[in-house]
Amino acid sequence: MEARAKPDEPAPGLPQIPAWLPREGAAHTSPPVPVTRRDLPVTSDKPCPVCGKGGVPIGSTRHARCERLSRVPDALPPRVAPATHPNRGTEYRRLVETAERREAATRGKRSSGIKSRPVRISQAREAVLIRCDGRCENPRCPGQPDDVTDDGRPILEVDHVEEIAAGGRDHPSQMIALCPNCHAVKTRGRTREALCGVLAQTARDKHAAWLLR
Repeated sequence: MEARAKPDEPAPGLPQIPAWLPREGAAHTSPPVPVTRRDLPVTSDKPCPVCGKGGVPIGSTRHARCERLSRVPDALPPRVAPATHPNRGTEYRRLVETAERREAATRGKRSSGIKSRPVRISQAREAVLIRCDGRCENPRCPGQPDDVTDDGRPILEVDHVEEIAAGGRDHPSQMIALCPNCHAVKTRGRTREALCGVLAQTARDKHAAWLLR
């Protein structure tokens, strides 16, 4: 019978060569090293069309900061005209009457919560915003800012000439619309006492004139 071929066996007494090591005469090749995302470049030498500098992230046309700057509009949004009513004088008087009816029930009351504040009458504030026609009511205003809110409305703050906590009324005759600068002067400026006297007279005069419209 023919003897079966046996696989090569190492000679006794010689160290065995592991299978993963290259044998004599075989070309030595290192195992492939996987490429990770960290090894890839994240920026290119392409100049940014906004600032002209390099280092633009791969896959983008400009720097992230330049992208945000390019989205800023060149012009301010259009100013929204004050709400129109068939007769603004009639609407003003209606809001004043509603505020006066509510004043008796809210005077001296404070809201419940962590910070207790005087209860405010929304109709009184709405009446002042109609009366001011989108402009600061301080006759000494050095200039209302041209900027507007996100919805295009003028930046105005309705304030009480005499604070409710100090005994003032939540009533249009004692409230006035101010731009942020005039409001700051009225609140903490050195001339605030003199300004409050001017604003109190202005609020009374405007209120009386609008009741006759």
